[in-house]
Amino acid sequence: MNGPLKRLGFKEANRLIKESEGKLSLPLKYRYHYNIYELSTGEAIVLFEKHVFLYSSVKNVESYYQ
Repeated sequence: MNGPLKRLGFKEANRLIKESEGKLSLPLKYRYHYNIYELSTGEAIVLFEKHVFLYSSVKNVESYYQ
């Protein structure tokens, strides 16, 4: 499954990023449109304009948006 696992609120996303010491992962083709955070669990949080989504991995984010 390449799509998002679920939609998150900004507070929940910030909490997950802080708790897992999420690192900003910016593939070049998404640099100006998305903020992608890779969590220590391997999951990825994508901040896109006013939307926040949880994905199973950064690779799934990349394949979903191709």
